[in-house]
Amino acid sequence: MVRDPKDVCVSAYHFMRAEAMGPMMPSVPNFIAYFLAPSFHFFPWAAFLDGHWRIRDRENVLFMTYEEMKKDLPGTVRKIAGLLNIALSEDEVDAVVRHSSFKHMKQIEHKFETGMMVPWSKPSGAMVRRGQHGESDELLTPEQQQKIDDHCRAELLRLGCDFPYDEAFGLNRPVTTASALHR
Repeated sequence: MVRDPKDVCVSAYHFMRAEAMGPMMPSVPNFIAYFLAPSFHFFPWAAFLDGHWRIRDRENVLFMTYEEMKKDLPGTVRKIAGLLNIALSEDEVDAVVRHSSFKHMKQIEHKFETGMMVPWSKPSGAMVRRGQHGESDELLTPEQQQKIDDHCRAELLRLGCDFPYDEAFGLNRPVTTASALHR
């Protein structure tokens, strides 16, 4: 499962602020720089995508975007069941969909809490915050979103990855090969 990197950045920002950094959380521009750095704590986004995209055609791999899953959760459940060779009745598909819904996970969000990682952390719902996609503008300016898009496109190009980034994440302007190589 891969998600729009702008949404990943926003999600990581809120999670790290709530669960670890608290009052020491860097500014949004500084966090974006960290998110785009090769040393990002949770692994660089483009390298993660590239590694999984390269093996997407294996019979034991199901590559999907978060956005695809959100668009068709019942279809996603069927695809996962198919990958695992599990026959599900429609009632079972419905039950899995119900238990996989954001609404249900929000109702049981206490089960997702990480516990007290630092003195200022407290149950916050940081693991099950909003469950939406395409709303990175809640935190990021258009320029910051473009910076993430440009960086991720350039990194995928550098890695030789042919993932259809613009198609998947609805981007504004592509990075040319020449400009990507000079970043």
